[in-house]
Amino acid sequence: MKKNKGFVMIETIIVITILSIGLISLYSSYSVILTKIKVKNNHDNIEYIYKANLVGNYLNDNVSNYSSFTKYVVGSSSNPANLNFIMNNLLIEKIYVINSDSDYKNIININNLDGSSIGYLNKWKDYQAGKINFIVKFKSGTPPKEKINFASVVYEIDEEEEKKLCEKCLSTKIILQYGGLSNIKTAPAGTFASITTATENVMYKIEDYYGDSYYYRGAKDYVKNNLIYAGYQWKILRINGDGTLRIIYNGTCPNNSCTINSTGASTSMGYSVYNTINNVAKYGGYMYQTAIENDTPSTIKTFLDNWYENNIAGTVYEQYISDTLFCNDRSEPGSANYYGAYTRININNPAPILKCSNKNDIFAEINTTYSNGKLTYPIGLITADEGALAGLVENRENATNFLYNNADYWTLSPDYFDGRVRFNFVHSVGYLYAYFVNDSKGVRGVINLKASTQATGTGTTTDPFIVKV
Repeated sequence: MKKNKGFVMIETIIVITILSIGLISLYSSYSVILTKIKVKNNHDNIEYIYKANLVGNYLNDNVSNYSSFTKYVVGSSSNPANLNFIMNNLLIEKIYVINSDSDYKNIININNLDGSSIGYLNKWKDYQAGKINFIVKFKSGTPPKEKINFASVVYEIDEEEEKKLCEKCLSTKIILQYGGLSNIKTAPAGTFASITTATENVMYKIEDYYGDSYYYRGAKDYVKNNLIYAGYQWKILRINGDGTLRIIYNGTCPNNSCTINSTGASTSMGYSVYNTINNVAKYGGYMYQTAIENDTPSTIKTFLDNWYENNIAGTVYEQYISDTLFCNDRSEPGSANYYGAYTRININNPAPILKCSNKNDIFAEINTTYSNGKLTYPIGLITADEGALAGLVENRENATNFLYNNADYWTLSPDYFDGRVRFNFVHSVGYLYAYFVNDSKGVRGVINLKASTQATGTGTTTDPFIVKV
């Protein structure tokens, strides 16, 4: 039977139309994907180079020798000790190590690589034969908002001191002020049982969640840790293990030009109780449980969130903020009703640490791998342990330490519960002490700046570091 030609033509037009719409949709989707790739992939920028350096430093310290090509994938049981922890925290998916005198293109089996890695290597121009080359692939988010970045760093074989961080980063400037990484050691035994002297100025290292953290310890007139950022002045507490900088509020600084505060109410954001109720143990939390774990903010968290929202959120300065972990340690090791900080700080031989044992006590905004992910904004308080690292001791006055401001202010560390919650705070005369959470004290918020942050200045009171947009 003959088909109706008119009907066949109509069928053809419909098919072509459908195909055209499909192709247009595919092209549009492809264009969007290309645009997102251009926006989301920012290879070899300062922040990722810094993090690649941290990984390279760790591997060089823990791997005695490399084959010509080594690949580490996050989660692998064959990875060196703690490498999976570091990779998860820095959002690293893969690490490639190339150690050969030959051209890397003759060494790498393309079957060992994924598509984005091949794309990066095809444009890679920094390979140096005869040296240890690290390529780090960073991956975060999920499609369609997946973010992929790469960075590469090169080390001399057996190189030690010159495992440099990014040359222009503030953290590098600080490290070099203390003679470089190889010159910064762990604190000698017994260090934390004594307050700092009137002229002390040292930097020690201690392990945190990400690796080695480098912290200031000493007197305010000698430690060069003064920073101007976002129209406010701050004191730098330490360089975190991921290269970010932890800073504590020290007052206003209009137009980023001011005299550095030494003491008084001006060094605090304001005053607040920690919580309005103190007769239940849960009120020792930065957040606490009403219906589910950590569903209700403390009074002081609300205070800090409001300050952040009014002064940092939505400004050009927010781009420097890092979502780094805070520890509100509510653990009770051994002694009933005594929290972790009491055991570590309130003893004859203090032993401060920078880790929380309970994930529900670790606060961050986005990072849910090692935290509860409950923060509204990435802001918190100094811990009692950080106060001890800086040179404060329980019940021993210290009016020269850089954390002394002649005013009481809260820490993030509960002390003990005896029917009422007592919390650690920095006393006005410069020592660590504990008092009821419903007492009003100063609030000196703590935030973290990205590892890639750059600044002018030397950190003194007359020439502070200044972060500029």
